[in-house]
Amino acid sequence: MWNARNLTLFGRVMIIKALRLSHIIHSASNLDVPVGTVGTLKKKLFNFIWRNKKDKIKRTGLYKDLEKGRIGMVDVDLMFKALRLAWIPRLMTARNRNWCTIPNHFFTRMGDLNVLLRCNYDTKYLEHIL
Repeated sequence: MWNARNLTLFGRVMIIKALRLSHIIHSASNLDVPVGTVGTLKKKLFNFIWRNKKDKIKRTGLYKDLEKGRIGMVDVDLMFKALRLAWIPRLMTARNRNWCTIPNHFFTRMGDLNVLLRCNYDTKYLEHIL
């Protein structure tokens, strides 16, 4: 429906941020996002922006803020990483809630979440966990 309208580049990015990504963020904040989904999502979003044509601006340029003279598109990879990291403060503040039981069980097997966050360790030893 939005492809039929004659929107500017800024307008198409605004539609993505307001209508599409809000639904995706809501779902991704509660579920794990499979690896292949990110590439498919980025492809569909950029196909909408460029109206199924070749990209005219580098994608890294689109991700920069409006204050720097760019478009202000959301970096989907970075967004999903931020949503995963948002669980850490929730786990730290809600220690004895029911939903914390399963993550706390796995963290106590490795020490504790506080210990893991404050340790100076090499991540190559945690590859089987990540």
